Amino acid sequence: NSALRTSPMLLHHLKVALRHVRRQKGYAALNVGGLALGLACAFLITLYVRHELAYDRHHANAERIYRITSEVQLAGEYTHYVRASPVVAAALQAADPAVEATVRLQEADAVVKAGTRRFFRERTFYADASFFRVFTAPFVSGSAATALTAPGQAVITQRAARRYFGAADPVGGTIYLGSWEAPVEVVGVIEDAPEASHLHYDVLVSMANLLPIEPSGPEAWVTGVNQLTYVLLRPGARPEALEARAASLVERTIGSLVRQFKAQYVLHLQPLTSIHLHSNLMEEAEPGGDVLYVYVFGTVALIVLLIACINFTNLATARALNRAREVGLRKALGAGRGELIRQFLAESFALTLAAFVLAAGLAWALLPVFNDLTGRSLTFAGTLGAFGLLAAGVPVVALLAGAYPAFVLSSYVPVETLRGGSRSGPGGLALRRALVVTQFALSVVLVAGSFVVQRQLAFTRAQRLGFDTARVVVLPLEPDEGVRAQEAAFKAAVLASPSVEAATLTDNYPAGPNENNSPFVPGGKPDEASALLWVYDSDFDLVRTLGLGLAWGRALDARRGTDSTAFLLNEAAVRVLGMAAEEGAEVVELLGGPGGTTRLAHPVVGVVRDFHTQSFRHAIRPVVIRLGSTPGFQYNYLLVRVRPGGLEPALAHLKTTWARFSDGTPFNPSFLDAEFDALYRNERQLGKAFGYFTVLATLIACLGLLGLSAHATERRRKEIGVRKVLGASVPGLVGLLARDFARPVGLAVVLAAPVAYFAAERWLGSFAYRTPLGPGPFVLAGALALAVALVTVSLHTVRAATADPVRALRSE
Repeated sequence: NSALRTSPMLLHHLKVALRHVRRQKGYAALNVGGLALGLACAFLITLYVRHELAYDRHHANAERIYRITSEVQLAGEYTHYVRASPVVAAALQAADPAVEATVRLQEADAVVKAGTRRFFRERTFYADASFFRVFTAPFVSGSAATALTAPGQAVITQRAARRYFGAADPVGGTIYLGSWEAPVEVVGVIEDAPEASHLHYDVLVSMANLLPIEPSGPEAWVTGVNQLTYVLLRPGARPEALEARAASLVERTIGSLVRQFKAQYVLHLQPLTSIHLHSNLMEEAEPGGDVLYVYVFGTVALIVLLIACINFTNLATARALNRAREVGLRKALGAGRGELIRQFLAESFALTLAAFVLAAGLAWALLPVFNDLTGRSLTFAGTLGAFGLLAAGVPVVALLAGAYPAFVLSSYVPVETLRGGSRSGPGGLALRRALVVTQFALSVVLVAGSFVVQRQLAFTRAQRLGFDTARVVVLPLEPDEGVRAQEAAFKAAVLASPSVEAATLTDNYPAGPNENNSPFVPGGKPDEASALLWVYDSDFDLVRTLGLGLAWGRALDARRGTDSTAFLLNEAAVRVLGMAAEEGAEVVELLGGPGGTTRLAHPVVGVVRDFHTQSFRHAIRPVVIRLGSTPGFQYNYLLVRVRPGGLEPALAHLKTTWARFSDGTPFNPSFLDAEFDALYRNERQLGKAFGYFTVLATLIACLGLLGLSAHATERRRKEIGVRKVLGASVPGLVGLLARDFARPVGLAVVLAAPVAYFAAERWLGSFAYRTPLGPGPFVLAGALALAVALVTVSLHTVRAATADPVRALRSE
């Protein structure tokens, strides 16, 4: 019986709610539209945050997998590699029973030949057979028990299988690796690694195919630090205990070698699930994310949703005051307070539900734009949890928005409301002003944040890098053996074009992916005075091609036979070595070997001015530039500076020359300025995100302000008419009406400024070179918020101030 009575009553409440919405279409559109925008924004950002936090959690033992990283400190230079020496995995497993399994990976040649076709830039790794014991990589065909257990075996992904073999069964087939076409047999096919993985691969080749590292003994621990090494701990094992045992193992094995150089060498355990967001180490296999941006996006989502909810509550509260007479009449006709509460809450719930449905449609429509903004490929598949979380918020928002009209208006005395009393709602006015202050304070924080991000990006573009990135083409020579075998002739052929100004062969370049460092010491100083310098092996033309400035001495000169062993330093290297740039200065390279340290002395013929090799988040590195003249040395890149106006003919000439020398590798040039610009990809995405979300948050806040100003001018319609009759001017009336909204917005600016300043300082603190943070962005953000608020309010105040006062006073 209770259910039968409740159902008609619920239908009645919904009918009344729909009638009220039809009578107040503009109010309903503002309320539902603002909340829908906020919910859609929150839903999209929730997808992004869930995706970022899900990295590497598809592995069954993800919480027990750790990556071994190597931290080296030498003469104050700190280097933290994601890789370890090949001997570390076996040593740790033998020394600690808490290690259940280990696996090593090392990049292989990126060329794969299948049949008559060659595939370039394939993600190929040498891997131990224990890969499938540590990681979860389901087999589509083949067996994990026998895969990669012998030389000449390979496992490929489904994606690679389709590309290499089409519809044929790849198991038992043969693919060929590298330009030397080493044959390996496909013994299994595994599922593709999901997008939310810090490591992606096409081909895994047996580690037995990799030539062994030559050094042995203590030197093996610090030579060839080039393998990604992972450990699977036994259930209940503590990673801190393994790190302590690793420290003891390092001390016993290479302690004397480390002390000889007054250095530090520490092995760390990095949780697998923290790699994507918390790792910014040297030589990552793939670019990672940044937990800072997860926090920023999550905070922005909360801010926008909070602004939307405040908006919804504010409008609901303001419009509910106009229904005081309705409440009085209903109570006079016998309606109980409980019934009125249910009526207001039903209306609030109906509007919130409509906003939620609209938000789902908006999120679906905006997902491609959001994916472009974040650089991800997010989908709605598997997002029922996030959708359900937001859906669970519907009754909460409905309750917050409907609480004031439901519990306050339902308590009014019928006689007072029917006489016109209790209509101003001073308590409701104070609440609305507080909510306006809150939402505009949040909007100002977003606006100021957007200005700061854009200012830092402008700062990075305006700063001198120490060399000229314009018109420099980068040609990767590996893995094309045809070009690399004739690199000098290839360079000469490139320089034959009149559109080419200069060219240089080099193993690396600023913003390039290769990393190479080595300990050096000033001539005449002991080994303990060494410092770690970043090495650029190049030919004689690096300074000219990049446009590096000379602070002292001269550049390397091919016409001087002695320059084949000479060095150039940058100013940072001179400082870290504590030496003077003068005639006869020498730098000694320290090479470790089975017989101890070998010292190779080199004359310093010049010092180049400091230049940036990384983004402005990092301080300028100490660099040594030398000739890559060791036996068998091959360069990785050709940098080509094009003459002004000659880009198109130069690229055509480069493509033709490449085809003449190449053994089939596609022509794949890039531009140095674009590669430097790519270092700020995350910052640009953050700037775009702040821009979009700032506009969205301000729009939502203005929608609420538009509704509130309409409500305020409607309530004061007769007052405006009386003032006009008594001689008030239109500007004076507009100022009178706008003042009520300017004050809370001004207070919001004052409250938001210190919060925005603190957040901006924290973000800028991650840059070694940053824009000065003055009051400009915060003053501009406050002025913009105030201007937008006044323009929004004026849409109604001007119309009310210019209206015929007779119409407003006619009912009197």
